[in-house]
Amino acid sequence: MEQLNIEVKKIQNSNLEIRIIHLHTLIGVLDEHSGVEFEKKIQDCLKEQAHFYIINLDPIKLVTRSGMVSIVRVIDYAEEKNVELTFLKPSKNLVHFFEMIGRSYCLSTHETEEDAVQKYVLSKDPRLKSTRKSKTVNVLPQRIETAKAISQNAKSILLIDDDKDILDLLSLTLKKEGYQISTACDGLEAILNLGKENFDLLICDVDMPNLNGFQLIEFCKHKGIKTPVIFLTAKTEEQEELKGFQLGAVDYIKKPYQKQIMLMRIKKVLG
Repeated sequence: MEQLNIEVKKIQNSNLEIRIIHLHTLIGVLDEHSGVEFEKKIQDCLKEQAHFYIINLDPIKLVTRSGMVSIVRVIDYAEEKNVELTFLKPSKNLVHFFEMIGRSYCLSTHETEEDAVQKYVLSKDPRLKSTRKSKTVNVLPQRIETAKAISQNAKSILLIDDDKDILDLLSLTLKKEGYQISTACDGLEAILNLGKENFDLLICDVDMPNLNGFQLIEFCKHKGIKTPVIFLTAKTEEQEELKGFQLGAVDYIKKPYQKQIMLMRIKKVLG
């Protein structure tokens, strides 16, 4: 039985095609099951390749971890298709989570649908001549580069974080860039992974149970493991950042992170 249905309203403004998507749900929760429905149905809508999509989340009062991952997959899919979207009236926990992962630009907490449409239209040149076909062509170089990365010997990265949401989303992001990804939920699990496999890069949180990030890098030094380490952490204090570099980290990225900047810094380390 379906938990979630959608209704699509089409708007044409000059050369701009806009879609407003309304959600209909009885339970008011985007969880694992309804998240899968959400992901599939929204991606089907995105295949029309309108210029702008407004997804009204007002009926959704709670988004679980699985639901958040589904929303991020929708955002990644939209970026692949080179279309823009925004989510109206997100739940409080979704706002907090998107701030943590640097995706809050996709959320509109106060705008109405009319406000969002007007804001988008005003941001574009009314003489815009691009078509859906040209938008598809623009995305081809991105796909070609991804295919090249996959076809070559992909660099391997071990992600270490006790926040499963962060692990899931980082994994999705980096796999799409062609990296081979393994994950660990704390320093002890990371040590087990390091005993079985060689990695090109470790991306590690600092504050974790059992064995924190600083202790992990000290262990690596003691064992002669020379894999470069990037800290990705919510610890923003200057002394923490300094300690990370003193222990030998090649970079120190603070949460919330900006996706493209993080990818550039990873690429700089891996060459």
